[in-house]
Amino acid sequence: MRAEQKRMNELAQQRLDELNQWVEAQNLAEFGFHFNGSHLIMQGSFDLGYYTTVEVRFEEVTYLSLPTRFAWPRFRMASEQERWRVGNMVSLDRGDLVFCVEAETTAGNEKLPFFLVARAIELKELR
Repeated sequence: MRAEQKRMNELAQQRLDELNQWVEAQNLAEFGFHFNGSHLIMQGSFDLGYYTTVEVRFEEVTYLSLPTRFAWPRFRMASEQERWRVGNMVSLDRGDLVFCVEAETTAGNEKLPFFLVARAIELKELR
């Protein structure tokens, strides 16, 4: 991995670490998202039926394998091996970030890995 890409991954992982802290500290069990073909806005809460606590915006999304609703997520950057596997499904350009969301789904309580490729991530805590 090139130095520039490594630095971009490190910065994105810092944001994901912050998000994981919010998930744990605020008991953010439920997540869902809206996707307009380029930008993905993910919302999280203890109960999405009533309110949203955190909003995560992924910019310039080019690949997405994620259920529309999921629970108890852990966010991280994809490993080199996972990045390689995603790269076999979609072309990865310089500057693309491969994110992994490990989450429970409606199929069961086992956390499964899901992936998305985007250029940037922004976090917004809502009150």
